[in-house]
Amino acid sequence: VLLRDISHELRSPLARLNVALELCRKRSDAEAGKALDRIEREACKLNELIEQLLTLNRVESGISGHEKTQIDLARLIHEISEDADFEARSTNRSVKFISRDECSIEGNEDLLRRAIENVARNSVRYTEEGSTVDISLCRIQGNGSPRGVITIRDHGSGVPEESIPHLFKPFYRAERGRDRESGGAGLGLAITEAAVRLHDGTVQAMNADDGGLIIEITLPILSRNIQTPG
Repeated sequence: VLLRDISHELRSPLARLNVALELCRKRSDAEAGKALDRIEREACKLNELIEQLLTLNRVESGISGHEKTQIDLARLIHEISEDADFEARSTNRSVKFISRDECSIEGNEDLLRRAIENVARNSVRYTEEGSTVDISLCRIQGNGSPRGVITIRDHGSGVPEESIPHLFKPFYRAERGRDRESGGAGLGLAITEAAVRLHDGTVQAMNADDGGLIIEITLPILSRNIQTPG
């Protein structure tokens, strides 16, 4: 509750800061504009951090019954993949949804979207330039109820093995390029883990044998798929 209240209180002065920033731009010269650009970038980072803190607080607070719906998981991941690919192409990278099984899940679509998007965008950030982030969705039966396995794999340098158990902790950053400058606020994967756990799922990370990081999200799915009209 304290974290939520602090995050909300930070939004008002940040909004006033952005207004003041725009007023300064109208009255400044080109040299001052460089400093104002830096202020704007830092303000954006702060705004993102506040948003992530509020999301993490919401996830940790749980989901009420009326927030749950039946979700076509394949459709959701397809949308996320297309959005991530659009963003990735600006940095000479791409995202492909390489294989899918039809899966339906009961849950909160907004939180699941955020959870999967966080991993996809993280993978785009660290995959090598000119490479592809591969996403797949597989339906497995296993013992008991069926589960959907979402695999997101980049082609970057991976992370140190000792860092893998800590990747989903809030504010944790691994070494080797996944640092404070390029790694955002360090909350994205923590939000993913909390949202997945809230849906009775699990998430794990592993280094690929031939390079890159693999993140696997496993979620309980419905025994029967959603029947879409048409």
